[in-house]
Amino acid sequence: MQELKTFKTIINGFKHVLALSAHTDDAEYGAGGTIARLIKEGCFVRMIAFSWCENRALIDEFAKSCKTLGVQSYQVFDQERRKFQRDRQNILDILINEKKKEDFDLILVPSRFDTHQDHKVIAPEAFRAFREASIWGYELSHNIMLAHNLCYVTLTRENVQMKISAIRCYESQAWRPYFTNDIVSNLAQLRGAQVSAKYAEVFEVIKQVV
Repeated sequence: MQELKTFKTIINGFKHVLALSAHTDDAEYGAGGTIARLIKEGCFVRMIAFSWCENRALIDEFAKSCKTLGVQSYQVFDQERRKFQRDRQNILDILINEKKKEDFDLILVPSRFDTHQDHKVIAPEAFRAFREASIWGYELSHNIMLAHNLCYVTLTRENVQMKISAIRCYESQAWRPYFTNDIVSNLAQLRGAQVSAKYAEVFEVIKQVV
């Protein structure tokens, strides 16, 4: 791993990041640019998707997407979709096991303001499992009605293009209206404009450890 640089170059000095998706494609859509930036700056990133939604094509697409971003480690579990609240303890057990294997200092999760019933389970269980880590909630704009956007991560055009390339790996989901290149790029430009940058992604800071 390359030597870590200053705060402005490596995001807050994070070294080991765990990106959590309720379903395959969540983390790429909500934080793909940030993941690309972290990896480029020398950070180790592991991605977990808890459900492949009974569509085996998504398993291969998830792997292809992770490889496109340069993610060093990834895994898909077979959690039943729309049943995450029922199986909350199983999800927590998975996260505790992840904590035992790696000392993560940043956890990326769906925002607590996300309205999807499965997405809403991930952040509280991550909070229980990772006491010592910072936790940021990423924005899935099609699911959020209200959000506290407290942290902006500025991105380069290359970061955004890698995010778009990762999302395009999900050929089985291309019919979704929010999967278009224009929407992804325009949202990144909008978030960038809010902080006088070209591109950005925004996060709910659930917990920050410094």
